Amino acid sequence: IKQANVKYENMDAEAVKRYLGDMDKKWIDALEDSPFLKEYLENESGRRIKALLGKEKIIIELFVTDRFGGLVASSNKTSDFYQADEAWWQEAFAGGKGRVFMGEVEFDESINAWAIPFAVPIVDEEEIIGICKAVVSVRAFFESLQDFKIGETGYAVLVDGEGDILLDKESVPFAGKFLNKEKLQRLLKSKDRVVMPGSSHFHKEKTFKVLAEVNHPLLLERGVSWVVMICQDAREAFAPLNVLFLQMAAITSFLILLLVPVGFILGGAYIKPIRSLINGAEQVSKGNLDYKIKVKTNDEIEELANTFNAMAESLQKTMVSRDALIVEMAECRKLEKKIVSAKKDWEDTFDSISDIVTIHDLDFNILRANKAAESVFGLSFKELTKSKCYKVYHKKDCPPEGCVSCNVLKTGKASVAEVYEPSMGIHIEVSAFPRFDEKKNLIGVVHIVRDITQRKKIEEDISKAQSDLDNQARALACPRVLHHFSYSPNPAPARHQRRIL
Repeated sequence: IKQANVKYENMDAEAVKRYLGDMDKKWIDALEDSPFLKEYLENESGRRIKALLGKEKIIIELFVTDRFGGLVASSNKTSDFYQADEAWWQEAFAGGKGRVFMGEVEFDESINAWAIPFAVPIVDEEEIIGICKAVVSVRAFFESLQDFKIGETGYAVLVDGEGDILLDKESVPFAGKFLNKEKLQRLLKSKDRVVMPGSSHFHKEKTFKVLAEVNHPLLLERGVSWVVMICQDAREAFAPLNVLFLQMAAITSFLILLLVPVGFILGGAYIKPIRSLINGAEQVSKGNLDYKIKVKTNDEIEELANTFNAMAESLQKTMVSRDALIVEMAECRKLEKKIVSAKKDWEDTFDSISDIVTIHDLDFNILRANKAAESVFGLSFKELTKSKCYKVYHKKDCPPEGCVSCNVLKTGKASVAEVYEPSMGIHIEVSAFPRFDEKKNLIGVVHIVRDITQRKKIEEDISKAQSDLDNQARALACPRVLHHFSYSPNPAPARHQRRIL
C-alpha cells in the first residue's frame, strides 16, 4: 500500500482524479486473463489475500485500496478499480479519522452471492494509508443462527428493521416479509414481544414466535436494525403448558375437596379476632390513635394485634414531632440555598479577578484556577488542574530559585516578589499566601500573579526623565559657575554681574 501511495506524491488533485478514472475504465474493460488484471490479482499481496480466504469461503471477497481509493490487491476482479466513490469506503475512511464499517445484507454482483460487507482503515503510524474491505458470506456469518435448534421444531430467523427476512432455514435473504415495518415496530415496543400461533407464507403450520432486537454497537452506530426471532411449532411450544394445566387442574380439584370442610371449621375461630383487627384499623384511620385492640389468642393474631397497638402508639408520637420536623426541614432547605448561593458568589468572584489566581497543594499541583489563568496560559481548567504550577508558570521541571510558593511552604508565611518571567515575556508581581485547615496545618498555597509590565515601563520612563533633567541641570549650571569665577581684565559692573548670575 505504501508503494502504491508513492505514485501520487507528484500529482495534484486533478491529476489524481484523471489517473483513477483512466484506471477504472481500463479495469472494467480488461479480460479475465489480461496481464493488467494479474498485476493486481496475482501479485504478492494478491496471493496472500487468496491464502487468507482459505477453503471454507467464509470471506468470499477481500481486497485493499490505497489512500485515494485505487485498488492495490484483490482476491478476484472487483466491479470497479476506483472505490473512493463508494459509501462504504467513505464511511471507513471517515475524513481521515477512520472507523469500522459494517453494511447491511446485500446481493454482491461482483461475486454473485448474498453477503455482508465489512471495511476497516489500514493505519501506519497513526495515518490512514488505505482501506481493506471483506465481503462475508451471509450463510457463514449467520452459521450459529442456522445451527440453533430448540426442541424438535424450533429454529431461528433473522429479520431486518423493514420486516424483510434476512435468514430463514428454507429461504434466501429478502425472499419475503415477516411483518410490515409498522407492525414490527409496534410488536418490539410491546411488553411481551410474542406472536401468537398462526400460519404464514413461510410457515405453513401454526407457529409460535418470540422476538428480540439485536443491540450491537456496530449496528446501532449505523442505524441498522436486526431482529432475531425464535420459531417453534405451536403444538410443541404449548405441550409443556398443556401438561402443566392438567396437573394444576387435578391439584386444585383435590385441594377444594379437602379445604372447604376444614375452612368452615377453622374459619369461625379466626373470624372474631380478625374482626377486632379490622375494627382497630378503622378507628386508627379515623384518627383515634388511643384505641387499643384487645385479642387473647396466644398465637400470631395476638402478636399482630400487639404490633398494631405499638404501631398506633409510635404513630401518635410521630404525629406530635412531625410539625417540629417540618420546621427543621424548612430551615435546612433555607441553609442549603444560602450555602449554594454563597458557593456561586465565591466562584463568580474568584473567576472575575483580573489577576492570575491559582491554588496549589503541598506538591505544587494546581487544584483550582480562575478564568484569567485559563485565558493567559491558553489551557482549559481540566488541563491546568492536571499540571504542576512551575510547569505552567515557568515552563520548567522544578520550582525556580526564589520561588515564593517554596518560601511559603518553608516558613508558613506570605511571600511577595517582583520578577521578570521569560516564559510569559512580562514583569510580574507574585504573591503567595499559606492555606491552613481547621487544625492550623498547612495544606497549600494561594498564588496570585499581577502583570506589572506597564508599571515597570512607567517607572523606567520616570527614572529616565529624572536622569535627563539632572543632566540638563548640570549642563546649564556649569557655564554660570565658570563665568562667575573666571578672571576678566575688565570686570563687568556689579549690577551686570548680578544679571549674569
